Amino acid sequence: MWKALEPLLSGPERGRFCSRQAERPVDDGMRYVSSLLLGAAALWTPAAMAEPPAAGHQRQALATVDIPQQPLSSALSAFGAQTGEVLVILTPPGMLAGKRAPALSATAPVDDLLRALLLDTGVHFERDPANAIVISEAPAAPAPAPNGEPFGFEAPRYLAPVVVSGSYFASLTSAILRERAAGSLMEAIDATDIGSFPAQNAAEALLRVPGVSVSRDRGEALFVGVRGLPASFQSVALNGVPLAVNENVRDSNQDGRQFRFDILPTEIIAGIDVIKAPTAAMDEGAIGAAINVRTFRPLDLPEATRVFTASASHTDLPGSTEPRLSGIGSWQHASGKAGLIGALTYSERSVRQDRITFGTWEEIDLPGETGKVLAPTSFRPTLEREDRERLGLNTVVQIEPRAGLSFDAEAFYVRLDGRYRELTYSADLDPATVEPDSLLFRSGVVVGLTGRAASQIGYEESWLTHDNLFLTSGVRVENGNQEISARIAYAEAGSQTRAPITRTRINSPDVGRVSFEVPALFEGVPDIRFLDGDLEDPGLLAFRRIEYRNQESLDTDQSAQIDLHSTVDRGVWSDLRAGLKYRLRERDYRRRDRLFTQNSGSFFPASFYLPFPAGNFLGGEAGELPRRWLLPDASAFADAANFIPNFEAPSGADLRNSYSISEQIWAAYLMGEFSADPGFARISGNAGIRFSHTHQVSEGHALSGQTPIAVSAEADYSDVLPAANLLVSFDRGLDLRASAARVITRPSLADLAPRLTLNSSGQIFEAVGGNPALKRYEAWQGDLTATYFPSENSRLHAGVFFKKFDTFVFNQTTDIEIDGRIYALTAPANGGDALIYGTELALSHRFADLPAPWNGLGLEANYTRARSKATYAPGLSDSLENVAGESFSISGIYEQGPLQARLVFNALGEIPQAVGTNDPLAANTEGFRTLDGILGWRVTGKVEVSLEAQNLTDEAQYFSSRGDLFSGYTRYGRTFALTVRYRTDAGQSPH
Repeated sequence: MWKALEPLLSGPERGRFCSRQAERPVDDGMRYVSSLLLGAAALWTPAAMAEPPAAGHQRQALATVDIPQQPLSSALSAFGAQTGEVLVILTPPGMLAGKRAPALSATAPVDDLLRALLLDTGVHFERDPANAIVISEAPAAPAPAPNGEPFGFEAPRYLAPVVVSGSYFASLTSAILRERAAGSLMEAIDATDIGSFPAQNAAEALLRVPGVSVSRDRGEALFVGVRGLPASFQSVALNGVPLAVNENVRDSNQDGRQFRFDILPTEIIAGIDVIKAPTAAMDEGAIGAAINVRTFRPLDLPEATRVFTASASHTDLPGSTEPRLSGIGSWQHASGKAGLIGALTYSERSVRQDRITFGTWEEIDLPGETGKVLAPTSFRPTLEREDRERLGLNTVVQIEPRAGLSFDAEAFYVRLDGRYRELTYSADLDPATVEPDSLLFRSGVVVGLTGRAASQIGYEESWLTHDNLFLTSGVRVENGNQEISARIAYAEAGSQTRAPITRTRINSPDVGRVSFEVPALFEGVPDIRFLDGDLEDPGLLAFRRIEYRNQESLDTDQSAQIDLHSTVDRGVWSDLRAGLKYRLRERDYRRRDRLFTQNSGSFFPASFYLPFPAGNFLGGEAGELPRRWLLPDASAFADAANFIPNFEAPSGADLRNSYSISEQIWAAYLMGEFSADPGFARISGNAGIRFSHTHQVSEGHALSGQTPIAVSAEADYSDVLPAANLLVSFDRGLDLRASAARVITRPSLADLAPRLTLNSSGQIFEAVGGNPALKRYEAWQGDLTATYFPSENSRLHAGVFFKKFDTFVFNQTTDIEIDGRIYALTAPANGGDALIYGTELALSHRFADLPAPWNGLGLEANYTRARSKATYAPGLSDSLENVAGESFSISGIYEQGPLQARLVFNALGEIPQAVGTNDPLAANTEGFRTLDGILGWRVTGKVEVSLEAQNLTDEAQYFSSRGDLFSGYTRYGRTFALTVRYRTDAGQSPH
């Protein structure tokens, strides 16, 4: 196992480290995974569970190192890489600053080699009970405790950033050490090496964490949820500083506070922390979890590190292969007191998903039937394609002119371009024309019928751009037991259409007789037979209209903060922390719509249509339905009338769709850290209180007739947020944690907007609105966990959690009259109280006691079960919408010599949508499973090759109404990536 942990010389993580620290049945797949997880725990070998032998009783094998003279921090990294030892480096102020290691080229026992490397440096090492090497300052005589008795327990210290060299097991070890050292309940994922994260998508890698689920967009993980809660309940930061979020500008649906993880190039990520229990020192706003993305620091890397990566990614559904390229380089001054890192990443990816959407079931009157009968009335087969291009830049500067003084600055920029195309047609049955002898029943529900139908074909094209900019700078000053740090940051996320979103529609109110036959859920797609017409016939459907839309959204997040830290000696209290923070978050959203209807109702020849771009739509599914159809050419219809959309002057409807939101937040906190050693265990933790005041301004327009009127709404609210975390660590590797906190999540920015968007197909009239009077989500939450660490890369974890909401937000649908028409308006509203509670189990283990080559086997597994209950109105209770009931992940690992292999199975349970006051036949997201794998080979000390596969079993996702009726389907296929990686640095052995 190759691994080294570098010291934290500067930055906000500087500190001290303590090395001890209405329910549906579960489906068969869930039961299987749960049984496998529990069985794996039961089969854990007794030898692995035993306490490791003391270091003095171990017989060490010989190791060979070849390390040139260099700064001690770089030499220790090289030592860990060449010997395969786990190095835990504690970070008291300036411990390694300015120290240099001698040249060392020898073969000897590992401890003897390390003694030679540390000779005359003022630094020493010892082995802990898990046999990891702990490096710290040479010990001084212990100071007596106030009561005159020895007091040998150190106050908690923070673990340094991690630099490992290609080992997945080493990355697990570093993550475990971070979790044990953390001041609250946290899960961590570390890079396996510089520029090498455990997955090509950061959100996919997070599926290793208990309770994490992802939302996919055409196969790529986009948003992250934790413990069943959707992405809007999480906050995302970069090295502890909040990131702005990108808005979805593809359609009128908006993502609110959800961070798009496809923005982040994984090559720059050193690790990700998922913090489930907050401390008072953390920013408020995350009821689910605070997710902190860590990037590499130049003073934590070996000198002159260079990493180059090239990948070819192939997605089988679109049948395309695209490149992914990255380069990372770092530089350090010879003194080890200044460093610079730069990274450049570029990638392309073509994605596609074949779908059936808007499966509609209605209670209708049918000939020959008494009373209303449930029957399918509409389906919309859809093909989506997108070509994505991403360019990313990252630069970090660190300077430490002397011990106790450090500066850092970071700049991060990513641009994501997406060229999107959506091809769709509908089949909308008229219930009054259903033929009585065509009815097919299953369990009292009509699943097959024939009648006359309308149809609409749509073709959407868009070119979308998302820009992210992040700038931050900080300073830290230490003077004895006092520390002060200050930081300013600016984050910007812009989303816009590079060219107007163009939706071209042709339709017919009567395409003749159409028949439906809907299979049972999970058994394929429906038969949709056009009995009298052909959707490739230009004479069947007439031109209807072209919709043009320009949208742009700019989110900014500015912050300034100052933090004070004092080491104290007040009985059990060891550290006192306090801080102030100002944060200004703003969104400016602008939308412009133009409509072209000239020649509506006219038929056009084949020259006005484009060739169909795919020959395998819904390939592999047995359903009988049109797999090719007319593709209208927007430019041909517009050119025929010399039409050019003009977006210069906004209309009243444009102003009604647009809005601005700002939040000014002042926050202050006070927190104490405590530690004690009563003999039977070591006790540590923190307790504190955070106060925040929010001033919110929502601005938009309303219409009086056709006259736009500017409207504005303001709100002020304050929150007092106590938080407490307790850790009890036993010598045999057992940690017990308990936490309690008051938490909030502010509503989606789009939900707070005074906006009204009208959507009409000509037959269905719907509207989406905002609500500036929404209250924030408020909750008490608690955790109780037990974690056993039998060795440095083994962990068995169990826990329970709850979140008790005072209020929450849900979407409510009501009928309103607008311009003489009745619209179904969906707008956010506050509900009553709600409760989410659940359990977590997790296991990670390397079977190191097995004989070679089986000692390279390992296992990771986790299971989370969440249940909820919410009061939507007096007397109306249901589960909380968008809360995932269960999530699983199981990974088989093999790592031996130059070979690495992982096979990962992920499963997500049902996510209910049809709850509360929503339509009881709305679509629920059914459970979804994926099987992913990676195979890697270290060709030389500098070159690695890997092959990664996603969704190996080519799974499709289903959506249901009433729990068991088919209402939707999505399939995005498999993705394969071949990667070659080259790394060299001054501290690396050439062998």
